[in-house]
Amino acid sequence: MKSWEETDVTKPKKTQLVPTKSPGSFGSRPLRVTFYEDRAEVTRVATVELAAGSQWIHLSGVSAFLDDRSIQVRVLTAAKSEPTDEEGDGHKAAGVAVIAASARRQVLPAYVHAKGPIEELDTQLREAELARASAQARLTRANSRRTRLRALAATWCEGLSEIPRGAATDDLAAWRAAYDSTDAALAGAMDEWFEASRALSEADDAAALAQARLAVRRAEAPICDATVEVQLDAESAGRYELEFKYRVPCAMWRPEHLARLDFDEAAQIGRIELVTYATVWQATGERWDGVELAFSTARPSQAASPPLLQDDPIWSRKKTTDERKTVTIESRDVEVAAADVAGGHSQVAQMPGVDDGGEPLEYGSKARVDLPSTGAPFRVEIASIELEAKVERVLRPERSAVAHIRALATLTGDEPLLAGPIRIVRGGSMMGRTRLDFVAPGAAFELGFGPDDAIRVRRHEHRRREESTITGSQTIDFDTDLFLSNLSDQPQKLHVFERIPVSEIEGLKVTLVENDGFNVNEADGFLDLELELEPRATKKLNIEYELKAPSKMVLPF
Repeated sequence: MKSWEETDVTKPKKTQLVPTKSPGSFGSRPLRVTFYEDRAEVTRVATVELAAGSQWIHLSGVSAFLDDRSIQVRVLTAAKSEPTDEEGDGHKAAGVAVIAASARRQVLPAYVHAKGPIEELDTQLREAELARASAQARLTRANSRRTRLRALAATWCEGLSEIPRGAATDDLAAWRAAYDSTDAALAGAMDEWFEASRALSEADDAAALAQARLAVRRAEAPICDATVEVQLDAESAGRYELEFKYRVPCAMWRPEHLARLDFDEAAQIGRIELVTYATVWQATGERWDGVELAFSTARPSQAASPPLLQDDPIWSRKKTTDERKTVTIESRDVEVAAADVAGGHSQVAQMPGVDDGGEPLEYGSKARVDLPSTGAPFRVEIASIELEAKVERVLRPERSAVAHIRALATLTGDEPLLAGPIRIVRGGSMMGRTRLDFVAPGAAFELGFGPDDAIRVRRHEHRRREESTITGSQTIDFDTDLFLSNLSDQPQKLHVFERIPVSEIEGLKVTLVENDGFNVNEADGFLDLELELEPRATKKLNIEYELKAPSKMVLPF
């Protein structure tokens, strides 16, 4: 009997069952999301009402980008919400069998997916047009009244000119009262006309704005909606709970770390607080509210590909006379792979390989998370650990004129530290960002925590060349002076690193003449020295070495 995870239900069986009722649509809610390197696996649950017999149902809330082949559906019992399988059918629980499951997509134009906002804007436009018509009618009435009163005032003026001289005073008073009444009515009509004009202008602006908003809504691009179609065969009618899984792109996660160092300068001992975050991005179109998040290092999309075979042409030519007489020496920097970090204690005998375990790791969020589909980075804390560390000031005069704080620690616990960016905090100050490589459990590693301005160094290199015609050789002497200064009022312990060239060619010899107490690694050419500088003190260190080679060699110095 196959389990429900092992059975592929993405393709319908050959025997097609006729639905006994029209398809029902039910909503779903996200329960758990597992992030991978370039995709996510979403687990959703839905409560459905089923009738007895065969039927199709639609489960909404899924992204249109989901992978049809990854859909898995199972039925949970209504009482305990626990998955149970009956004998002989890995998809049958609580008397319901899952026959087939697939994704159904449809393109919804703007007038469908934005029907509510469009209807609301249409109502606002009609109201604005009614308000504009009312304002226009009011303006028309005010304009008619103003015209009538102006005509009345003109008639009054014509009648006044016909009054003979020497008319009675009572007649003049009546004319004056009539004029005052007409003038007051005309002023009121003008005010009403101005108010109606302002109302009409506002109504025109409101109608234009509503028209523009409605046009923008109607011009929106259509959206692609998706549902999961499930064919079920229920023995009896009732309410059931379904759980379905699928994978969707447009979601990813990457590890990120935060390291905080607190240390005792006198004892050179400190503690590192390491917090690991999962930085997630999702633009699937789904909104995941109150979900459990998991983060896996598995790569479901990784597949082997054959190597690209192509011709590798090789050309040869004879050396010229000058090339046969001289040998050109090249100087290059070589990265030395260190098997262990100096000062740390590693419990790993050798570097881990692809066959050393190989099982993927999975981390979980400590609480439920609301994750919108914005595509913006979102950090979730997944692990934290405190480690004891040896803290020292490291000085590399060839690279920097100041000392840097370095912490050496050994990773305890069962979980590794994944490779990723790390933010560095020393005390309460943010020092910057760097990169942390993969650290296996029990392995030693180092972290830098920024510069220490109390220590300064000045490096000066002298170069002197001598050529001997008799012996046919050339010698170059390198004399390096280091001037160390402690600007603080406390003694400071330093670990100084320098390097000298290493010859890989027969006939070219590198000899260390003066090392001033440095420990020498002849294989790699590194020199290191631990010392203590007193407060406000200075110290001079000297390193001298020589390169000796035949005169036919062309040295890069």
